[in-house]
Amino acid sequence: MSSKHGFSGFFWGVFLVLFGAGIILKAVYHINVPVFKIFFGLLVIAFGLKILLSGMAGRRHPKGGVAAGAGEGEYNVMLGKGTIDLRHLEIAEASCRVEVNVLAGAAALRLNPDVPAKIRAGVAFGSARMGDRSNAAFGTSLYVTKGFREGEPHLAVDANIVLGSLEITD
Repeated sequence: MSSKHGFSGFFWGVFLVLFGAGIILKAVYHINVPVFKIFFGLLVIAFGLKILLSGMAGRRHPKGGVAAGAGEGEYNVMLGKGTIDLRHLEIAEASCRVEVNVLAGAAALRLNPDVPAKIRAGVAFGSARMGDRSNAAFGTSLYVTKGFREGEPHLAVDANIVLGSLEITD
């Protein structure tokens, strides 16, 4: 019943929930809910959002992973899973800034333990698990690696998580 992209399970789950809610409302409260019209409208909205968000998702990678070489960048994981591998990123004389956005998905951020890093995670209805095993569920959280010294070159990660999760390992 499930497909490679997980749409089939989502489709049938939403359909059965709406159908069951419609039956209960009609039997108990004598309220006639147009379940099929509501479901069709939600389906059209979901397809529209998927098209819009996939256009903003940036680079596509066949195995769900991104390997960063050098320089600043923006990495997005939307409606899926992905791994952002920054273990080969080197910091020379100046700090490097990277933005990671997770929207309704799950991402893993891999850091080089030898590179000093400062991670700011803004979370709304999601979770961010930092390298020190601390968790952020709502609001802003700050995590710095062992080698981080204020004022010295470092990797600055600005992570934004909405309805998703980010796991950071170093």
